[in-house]
Amino acid sequence: MELRPSEAAVLLAISSGIDTVDAIARALNTSKETVEQIVEGLEAKGLVERREEGRIIKRRRLRLTRQGLDAVAEARRQLDKLLEAYQHYRREKVLPPSWVWGLDEFLLALPLLALLGMVPAIEIVELLGAATEAGEVGEVEDYEGEDYDDIDDDWAIDE
Repeated sequence: MELRPSEAAVLLAISSGIDTVDAIARALNTSKETVEQIVEGLEAKGLVERREEGRIIKRRRLRLTRQGLDAVAEARRQLDKLLEAYQHYRREKVLPPSWVWGLDEFLLALPLLALLGMVPAIEIVELLGAATEAGEVGEVEDYEGEDYDDIDDDWAIDE
């Protein structure tokens, strides 16, 4: 079963213990609605299931099904393709011809590379910012739907 990069990103996040829609949205730096749509697709494919936990405070957790556990290997292959596409994009400023999923899928799955420590997070932030400024994507939103322009610059590194 071939997975889209965004599906692979969510599947790998769940397999690494990030098991709520909110937490995945924060980790991938995207909206809860986007993650919810991806999770619904993974549920339809039989790869993910939701479970309610807690007696007083109910929390909906995501869990991989047996088929989802089997799909983790495919998700890792997608991660390798994402890393190759990222390296090509950094060098050439264009996605490689082998990347068939488009720019939106690329940008959505990209934070996974930083989350897994494969690429410095600052490189991902710079790339997402450059893509937004170039008009290649719309305004990038954080997981709560707020524009990055609203973020305080106090965290910036002094040069």
